[in-house]
Amino acid sequence: MRNLADSRHNRTELFVKECKVEDSDKFFSRTVVVTGDEKLLATDNGKIMIKTVTNLTSRFTDRIYISLTDSQSALQAELVDLALKAGAESSSGIPEKIDVVISIGNSSIRGDFGININSDGWVSYLSCNNNVNVFENSMQNSIGAMGASCFASAEAFKRMVEISGCEQKWAKKHPKNFTYSFLTNSLSKDNAPFPNDVKINEDVLLVGVGAVGSGFVYALSQIKNLTATIDAIDDDAFDDTSLNRCPICFKEKLGQNKAKVAEEYSTESLQIKSQPVKFNEIQDKLGSKLSLVVSTVDNNEARYQIQSSLPKLIFHGATGQSVANVSIIKFLENACFCCIYQSNSSREEVISHEMGIPVTEVKKALENNAKFTEEHFALMKEKFGAQADKFQKFVGLSFDDVYKKEVCGKMEIKTKDGTKSSSVSFVSFFSGLSLAAELIKFSSDTLQQYPMNTRKDFLRLNLLFPETINHYVWGRFLHPVRRNNNAYSVTEFRNNCSFDWGISCLCFDMFQKRI
Repeated sequence: MRNLADSRHNRTELFVKECKVEDSDKFFSRTVVVTGDEKLLATDNGKIMIKTVTNLTSRFTDRIYISLTDSQSALQAELVDLALKAGAESSSGIPEKIDVVISIGNSSIRGDFGININSDGWVSYLSCNNNVNVFENSMQNSIGAMGASCFASAEAFKRMVEISGCEQKWAKKHPKNFTYSFLTNSLSKDNAPFPNDVKINEDVLLVGVGAVGSGFVYALSQIKNLTATIDAIDDDAFDDTSLNRCPICFKEKLGQNKAKVAEEYSTESLQIKSQPVKFNEIQDKLGSKLSLVVSTVDNNEARYQIQSSLPKLIFHGATGQSVANVSIIKFLENACFCCIYQSNSSREEVISHEMGIPVTEVKKALENNAKFTEEHFALMKEKFGAQADKFQKFVGLSFDDVYKKEVCGKMEIKTKDGTKSSSVSFVSFFSGLSLAAELIKFSSDTLQQYPMNTRKDFLRLNLLFPETINHYVWGRFLHPVRRNNNAYSVTEFRNNCSFDWGISCLCFDMFQKRI
């Protein structure tokens, strides 16, 4: 019997069917076993790996077994409880049929498909159906450990879809050996000692505690000797769809404010303060806290609001389909937040394209703050067919809210016929984890040679094809526009920022006035 919230299960089922798995029960009947080497699980890296991989994998599978030795019975019970809270059926032991085995280190337990992981400092190691590297004196570093868990969860997901009858090429491609360094964001073994103490001297503002934001919070909470103050801003509450993708959301947290839940992840030296409001309601009161901003917002209006507050530096995480994106926006050197996300189309045109509703109807709904109606649903149904069925339950809610929360920025995978599907936990988690890594490197004297913004400003990694990684540099702006007035609105930002070479960015002049 499935122990899942209906919406969580339905979203996963929708994805599986869109992957051309006609009988979704083939996916849900798959069994995952999580195990590990006893010696490795006694280390900090090992414990973080097994807890994180259990957390992420429990969010898309129905059945997960935890199999550890008798001496690890307390850890085993903790992991079973974690999986149950995330929405999966879970128990200890070894089932008769094993579809996927995820092992921390190498294990004697064998199934039809094995994933072995390990970490050494900033480096994550993964092997499929092959032993993984074992280190006698590996460097302790939570970032590399959590990264290995993220990659393992992705490979387990791909394997479950593959053996359920999927036609997608990505489901059948598994790396025999895979290495990733979070130090240099590369497929390498680049490494360096983790600082004994990491102190982020400036207050950090986290805007958005959804899928990516909760991954960022989770990652920071796992790092020892980290001293920081984080203001977490989000007026939204976790709902049952959050179980798919948010590592700090569990069944008992449904209905609770996201920022307040994030506050519970404070440690002795990491102070997370909740701000359960919209960003634009308090941005004028933030003052000096607008120095380092971590943005995980998924719509352009919110991005424009953040940039209009002129923070010194923006760390931004986002997802698109199966791709995790991370960027550092230092707009005195490169494009500003508005420029990057400036669309050639109007907001109404973008919404019209994504929802299948005529531009005139979209504009009318937004101008009048109208509700999402049966007529709107019928238009979506006409264009997207059964894919639109999930939107019927939103009839009567704010049209704008339905778009922002259910369409814009969702972590989705696109099938070969162009349809979109539900979010997956490991994609957004990679983005949040990478944000945490970049913030730490930026704040550490010994690691400042490694932050992304000294090499490339934009990282893109496809979790379904992890061996494909891309870096980009945002365009530079040559001639700043001079403006006499000091008051700038979000509309002015949107109208005066352009992502083209040689066209000036309004933010440059504004920030010069501020400093």
